[in-house]
Amino acid sequence: LACFIGTFREIPYLQQPLEVKRFQIFGLFRELRDVFRNPSFRALFFGMLFSTLVLSIEGVFSPYMGVHFWGFTTEQLSLIPLVALVGLLCSVAVMPVATRLFDKKGAVIFPAAVVIVTTNILVVLRLLEVPWFPGNDSPLILPLVMTTTFVSALLAPVVFATINSMFADIADEHEVETGERREGVIFSARSFVIKTTGAVGVFIGGLLLDFIAFPRGAAAGTVPADIVWNLGLLQGPATSIFTMLGLFLYLGYKLDRKRHAEIMLELARRRNAAAQPARAAAQDTAHGG
Repeated sequence: LACFIGTFREIPYLQQPLEVKRFQIFGLFRELRDVFRNPSFRALFFGMLFSTLVLSIEGVFSPYMGVHFWGFTTEQLSLIPLVALVGLLCSVAVMPVATRLFDKKGAVIFPAAVVIVTTNILVVLRLLEVPWFPGNDSPLILPLVMTTTFVSALLAPVVFATINSMFADIADEHEVETGERREGVIFSARSFVIKTTGAVGVFIGGLLLDFIAFPRGAAAGTVPADIVWNLGLLQGPATSIFTMLGLFLYLGYKLDRKRHAEIMLELARRRNAAAQPARAAAQDTAHGG
């Protein structure tokens, strides 16, 4: 409801297609084919596929990590979502700064890289048993995890909001290349990735828990150390390899500020050219009257 109220006033300014065509089922497949020919769309589509799949898999492990890997109590665990909420609210101020400092591709890759490092650094230090890293009985562990959670919650929305904006830019580029405006196909493909990888990720995460023989319903402190280590490996560096692959795919996004400005000028020129006959007819009618 808040999204609707906040964006309703933008409807009159949305780009409109020069020609409206009736929906045809076979035409949908043609539109999908044409959209996937765009290299920037492929970069975002498959980059999101890997990234959201990994996030879904790691989401399965997260409850077990807090209890068994870090040894947090229920009271300590309740503080972590609050920190994430604060980071999410603060991200609203960070988004415009990130897009001003970097181009859109940079505003995705750099914050995402920081999130990957931040979410992995504590887990890797524990897995490597670095001597100076505090143990689970240290009062420093909870603040450290809360800090990394805050950073991730601060930057992750920047990444996904910028990706949505990049999909919108692709719709503009696609219209210049094909003469047809297809936000529906482009954004439905994006939604398909998120929903599909969300379901598949949960399924894969369950399979991986069975693979490392993680006991069902285990109480805190009863899981063997080797299984807890494997859990940390999956939650941390093992799955992050695929997240890094997603970042590599984002490098294939071709649009920048200069190119998008050129696209918008061309679209404006075409719309003005298409509107001229209608304006001339209206003037003739008014003159005849």
